[in-house]
Amino acid sequence: MRLVVLGCLLLALETVSWCLKDPICGQPPAANGNDFIKCAGSFEKFSYYPHINSCRKFEYGGCLGNDNSFNTLEKCHKKCQVNFYTLLSC
Repeated sequence: MRLVVLGCLLLALETVSWCLKDPICGQPPAANGNDFIKCAGSFEKFSYYPHINSCRKFEYGGCLGNDNSFNTLEKCHKKCQVNFYTLLSC
């Protein structure tokens, strides 16, 4: 029984990643540049993580970022978080 429940939960999480509300929500956060360029900034931002269907805070370095970067948790959730009704429409 536990295995069945675990399987259902894993399937639900995988389904969430297929049903992104917007393609930018699948981009990884670019926190602090790359191996060649280090950014000197330190800004609190929020990024959506589809594997947990939630937004989390991260430290943005100020350059080489992408669109999966929001100033507030609320904006991130509104743009990206998948709810039950979104899953039904996939």
